[in-house]
Amino acid sequence: VHGTLDSSLAIMDESHDDKAKRYIRKIGSATFTVSILSETYGTRSAKVEVSRRGVIIDLEEPIKDIRSLYNEAYVRGSSITAMSHPHNSKLVLITFTGERKLAFAMQSTYETELLIWCLALFQGGLEQ
Repeated sequence: VHGTLDSSLAIMDESHDDKAKRYIRKIGSATFTVSILSETYGTRSAKVEVSRRGVIIDLEEPIKDIRSLYNEAYVRGSSITAMSHPHNSKLVLITFTGERKLAFAMQSTYETELLIWCLALFQGGLEQ
């Protein structure tokens, strides 16, 4: 089963937060709209999908036939991590295996926290 979490869930109280997390656990994925901040690609709109299978980052508008920047499954013994910027919680740095990194801006602090929670959940760091 596949589904997405719409960014309209970004402003909610704690009971809605629990509901969103239950929904994500049930469908097994969440998709976020972000702005990629890259020296190579410039600032671009993209979709970040975090699921039980891994992380996929697709550009909304391809660059020279490149649509997918990352399509990485979780690998035993290593992890995909994300952290928010200490002074701006909407800025996220995601680190993939092999120390490859990508920075992007989320639409809200709530989405930043949810993305980090999803990575922990789907990599087994949280109880399913």
